[in-house]
Parts: sequence; structure tokens; C-alpha cells
Amino acid sequence: MKHHTTLLLPFIFLLAFGPAYAEEKQLPPERHPVLIFEEKDVPTLRERVKREPYLTWWNGILASSDGALKDDAIDAITYEPQKCKLAKSLAFAYVITGKEEYAAKCLEIFHKVKLREDGGDWSVKYLPEHEGAADLAQAYDMIHNWLAKQSRDRVGGSSSCRPNGEGEAPAEPQPNHDGKEVTNTEKKGDGPDSSPQPHPPESELRNPDSELDFVRRFLYRFGLYLKNRGEGWYVFHFNNHQTRHYSGLAIVAFALADARYGEPYPSQWYYGFAKEWVERAYKYQTTTDGAWAEGHNYFAYSAGLHLPYFFAARNSLGVDYFAEEHVRLTHDWSVLSRMPNGLRPNFDDAALSAYPTHFLTSAYKDAGLYRWDWNNLASKNWAGGSPVDAICWFDDSVKPAPPAKGPCLFFDEGGDAIFRSDWSKDAVYLNARAEHGKARKNGGGHEHPDETSFTLFACGQPLAIDGGYIYWEKRTKVYTADNHNLILVDGKGPRTSEFDAATKQVGGDAFLKNPLVKDRVACCEIHAAYCGVSVKRCIIFVDSRFFIILDEIASPVEHTYKWLLHGNGGGDTGGKFAMTDTGARWEIGDAALQAFVFSTAPSVKYKHKKDDHSFNYGEEKKHEALIAEAKGANVMFVSVLMPGKQAETCPKVNFERGDGAFSLAVDGAVPCRFELRQSGDFVLSLFSAASKAEQVLARTGGDTR
Repeated sequence: MKHHTTLLLPFIFLLAFGPAYAEEKQLPPERHPVLIFEEKDVPTLRERVKREPYLTWWNGILASSDGALKDDAIDAITYEPQKCKLAKSLAFAYVITGKEEYAAKCLEIFHKVKLREDGGDWSVKYLPEHEGAADLAQAYDMIHNWLAKQSRDRVGGSSSCRPNGEGEAPAEPQPNHDGKEVTNTEKKGDGPDSSPQPHPPESELRNPDSELDFVRRFLYRFGLYLKNRGEGWYVFHFNNHQTRHYSGLAIVAFALADARYGEPYPSQWYYGFAKEWVERAYKYQTTTDGAWAEGHNYFAYSAGLHLPYFFAARNSLGVDYFAEEHVRLTHDWSVLSRMPNGLRPNFDDAALSAYPTHFLTSAYKDAGLYRWDWNNLASKNWAGGSPVDAICWFDDSVKPAPPAKGPCLFFDEGGDAIFRSDWSKDAVYLNARAEHGKARKNGGGHEHPDETSFTLFACGQPLAIDGGYIYWEKRTKVYTADNHNLILVDGKGPRTSEFDAATKQVGGDAFLKNPLVKDRVACCEIHAAYCGVSVKRCIIFVDSRFFIILDEIASPVEHTYKWLLHGNGGGDTGGKFAMTDTGARWEIGDAALQAFVFSTAPSVKYKHKKDDHSFNYGEEKKHEALIAEAKGANVMFVSVLMPGKQAETCPKVNFERGDGAFSLAVDGAVPCRFELRQSGDFVLSLFSAASKAEQVLARTGGDTR
């Protein structure tokens, strides 16, 4: 692996630092505030913080800001990203209250934040810097006018106004036209800008007593740090690292649009570089129907910085990323694939997560869908990444509007087959995986080998669960094929990579086929191939109540097949698990899932095992998984999954063999009969209250109708 990386270095250097990436992009004249809100918005914000949910968010901001005013409060913080977030809160507190002590304390933080190269604690990876830089740029944007006044008051003064008597900021390295660094004493093109300036000219800012000059040069240095520290693999795999990293750099560029420290000017240089990376990575991750290849968790993680960049670009440049079709599609995909409690499923490397759709209420005129999503999130009044952003971007005047599509939806390119009884929080929901092409390959190191797997949610609880994601270093405990609800072939499933890197490829393509939604049923097939066999999984949603799943495995030779179902019970889930004669039952909260599993093989062995899963980042839990084992070459499994309330009587399921066929009958709330031929053709009939059979679904020669 090291050998290959070494060979790539010259290529990486040319791509990362070639002329195309150093291209200057003209920014309009600098003005403040502009990154999160504009001056005209301040009266509205001051009114908002008087009512809920803004008041709760504001009280949190005010409490942290007041705590920071205490002696030595900043010195007690050793983690640099925490200082950056506090600076943003203090700056916003100044805007809302007008109290200068908040602005002064925010300024103090600029003097006490240390970059990694100066010994600051930013953790072991280059991950928090992007957000820290954006937080500080936004903080500066909010106190700029106060800083400018302080600087004007001190023009020609002889005493420093820095806290603790600190001296002039050291000379910083500057870029020249070749992208090389020169010191302040060597820099070129450093004269005052001749265009009208809304802040003191650069000649005034270079006054050693100017706090405005100090803050701007610190932000410039932070931006240079980000510009020069993109990881080597950024040039051949585009993901959340780039959207976050370069969104942070672009926000710094907007804050310093008029800076004239050298040529090319840093703001132009940073922005030209950042804009291309953000746009390239976002499009690389997005399928034609809006799915984000890395999954919901990393889409939400990316949004922590790409949304602030989008808002800043709209305010600063008039560039509306929100209006671009592929951006709108990703936001809609996030909402339309939500679980009934509003959390997004934890497929691939993902915790159960939420997307800050409440921010989008000020991004779109027709934002009712996003207001509905946020209103129906299990975590009430969730602020998202930042309470400051929530106050500024959540528009409570937008009326919620439930989705016009669905409730059953099929994202062919994204690989989501979503069955849903309705859009309520009590809905029955199943999401099955059929990723291929871009949706699978561009997920890179965050992809799981989960072809045909699914999760099931009902009665307010996750019931059939995915392995999820603990964190990167422990992902192998939950990411392999046997951590998912699929079929193993001789103990193996879709392939995993032989090396652990961000660009690795896992699994194989799976395709969603023949989606159909009728009055009382919905169904689709997922086709996949691995371990020398072909797998077809047909999922039938019956009367919005339960599922019949037909799995067809074709192989020229005999194998041992293990049909897996991971349930939210047993282990340390807090729920119960019990084996039955033909499957198993899981109970959690008030909900239960009963599974019946049958096969065309001569015999089936029912087993169970404890396995790992994670719903939340860093969490490690144990649950019980059902294993139905059968031997043969061409084998079919038929399973019935019955979600419901624990107190409800579970319907009976009877299995009958016949000549070249078999059938199962469900006797309960929705009586039905499923008849399967050896060819794979089938007929599903539902019975009326008068016990009259009504054919509702049939497959003949591969055609389902």
C-alpha cells in the first residue's frame, strides 16, 4: 500500500496544486455581516429569540456566552474547536444584545486559539479544522463592525488594545502568483485597495494596534493552513471530507474578500480552489434520483458545512446552490427515505441520524416538505449543527406539508426500495438495499456489502436492524455481510475489500426490478450475484400490514445457505428474543416482530447467534439474529415478517408442500394464501370477510402483475 501511494504522489501534487486549482475567482466587494445573515435580518432575529423554539436555542447560546465572561473561562478550554464554537456564540450574543463585553470576549478567543502547527489540540485527524475555521470566520463576520470601530478609534494610537498585553501578530507566510510562500516583509501587491471599502483600508489595518488587522491575518493564516492540508487521496476520491474541508475554506474566503496580503489575493485564491472541490465532490456523491452514495449519516455530516457555504454563497455572491436540481434532489431523497420517527436509516457507515431540513425553510419558497419533516422528528426542537444557524435559518412561518409522493417509493439509481404504510409516526416501514454503479462505488470506504439487506420499523421501534456504524476504527465489527439481513453462501456474502482505505470497493451491484404498487399490495425484486450464485429477493407488502419475502438462489452446485435476520431484541437491547418452531420473535418497547421462515430444501435448521450493532456513534450493542440454514443448489426461502404491537395476537402461518409447489396461508387480521410453483411463478390471494379469495398479485414467466 505504501508503494502505491508513493507512485501516486507526483500525480497528486500536479492535480492538487496545478494552475486550474489556483485559478482566481473574482469576489464582490466585502461587506459584513453576510455569511449567516445580513444587517437587514437583525431586527427579525431579535424578535425570533423571544418565542419558541428560538427562545430555547437562544437561552443556550446566552448561557454559554455568559459563562465565557468569567475570569479564566477561556483559558480553561483546552480543545481548540470548542473555543471556535464559543466565539461564534459570543459574536451572536453581541448582535442580539448589543453588549460589547460579548464582542470583546469573542476577540479574546481569536488571540487564544492555536492552530495545530502551533501546538493546539484539534484531535488526531485533520477533521475539526474545517468547522473551526468556518466558526471563526462567521464570528468575525458578526463582530466586524465593532472591530472596525475599535480600529478607527485607535488609528495613530501608541498603546495596544490586545488582551494581556500581547504584542503584534507575527509575520505570516503569503502566497505569490506561483502559489509559493513569502513572508510579510517580502510580499508583493500589498497596497491599499482603491475600490470603495466598507471597512478601514488595508494601510490602516496594518497598524500594529489594529485588532481588526490581527483577526483578519489570523483568519488568512487559518485559510492557508486549510488550503495546504488537503489529504493526498482527495484527488481521486470525492466525499464528505472535501465538501466539509473546502466549504470551510470558502467561508473564510468570503470573510476576507477585500484582503490584499499578496498576489494572488488570498480570498480569490482560496475561493477558486474551494469552489471547484465542493461542487465536484457534491456531484460525485449524488445519483440522478438524489441519493448520497456515502449514505444518510455522511450526507448530514457534510451538511454541517456545505449548507453554511451555500447560504454564504447566496448572500455574498447571489449564487443559489439550492436552486440546482441535484441539490434539491438530495434534500428530497433525505426526507422521502426517512423512517417513521424522522431519523434516517443507518445503512453503510451510518448512525441513525437526522438532516437539518429546518434550515431549508429559508432556502426554498416551497419548503413545506422540510418543515413537515422537522416537525415530525422524534427529537423535538432539534437545533441541528448550530443553534445560531437554527435561529437564523429556521423560518417558522412556513406551513408544514406532508410528502405528495409515496408512501411506497423506489429509488432505482440510489438503490432504495421503500415500503411504507403511510406517512405517520406509527407507520410500518421497510427499506431494502439495491445499490449499484455510482450509489455503491462512490460510497468508497463507507460502503457495506449489504446487497438485498433491509431494515424494518413499526410501532415506533426499529425491529429488523442493520449493523450500522460504531466509528471508523471499529467498523469491521458491524460492516461485514453476516451483520446484515441477507443470505450467506457457505458462510460468505458479498465481497469485502482486502485493504482498509477510503477508496476501497466492497460488495457487488444489486438492481431493483419490477416495482409495483396496487390497491392492497406493493412489491419489487432485487437481483444480485455473489459467491458464484445468483440471488433474487422479491418483497411483497401485504395490505400495508406485513411482508412476504421470496428468496430464490440459483447455483450449478450445492451450497449451504444461511438466511439471516437481525432483530432488535435479546443481548443488551433491553428487548426480548425467543426461538419458535419455524423462526423467532423479538420484542422491544410495545412492539414485536415475528418471523416465519420456510424453504423448498428438504430440511431447514433454525439457529440463532448474538451479534453486534450500533444505532448511535460510538455505541456498541448486542442483539439476537435468526439463522435459517438449508442445503442445496437451487433453493428458495419463503418468509413472513409480522410486525405489530406486543399485545396483539400474532396471525398463524401454515406451510404446505405439494407436487412441485408449496403454499403458505396466513390466518389472522389479513387472511391470505401464497402459492409458489417450482418455476418461481406465484399467486397471492387475499380473502374477503366472506372468505372469498381475491387474486391480488401474480408472477408468470418473470412478469409480475
